[in-house]
Amino acid sequence: MLVERKEILYSDGELRAAVIDYCLRHEVALPNADIENFTVKTDDKADVSIEITYKPPHEDKIVVINQSQIAAALINYCRLMKIPLPRIGLKSLTKFEENGIALRVRIDRTPKRKK
Repeated sequence: MLVERKEILYSDGELRAAVIDYCLRHEVALPNADIENFTVKTDDKADVSIEITYKPPHEDKIVVINQSQIAAALINYCRLMKIPLPRIGLKSLTKFEENGIALRVRIDRTPKRKK
């Protein structure tokens, strides 16, 4: 079985830029305030999410970005930065280190048998 794998690791700055760009393009409500904390979380099912908390006067505001939104943000970031991504690959997200996210692409290149 021939399988191709590609993993793209995003720095904290790249991740923030990708997510904030996504939120602005897709009208996700963000307060006009400085970010206090940008936290990458995983749940029991290994789903990745991001919590953004803000400094005063919006310290009570928490914005949660779900896994599908993060994936869309990272794929769009790759397009903007001209990083090639295969269209047919199975894409998934994983958390690495404290606040990093990796976009993994898996392509099954096993030849199909003729009938």
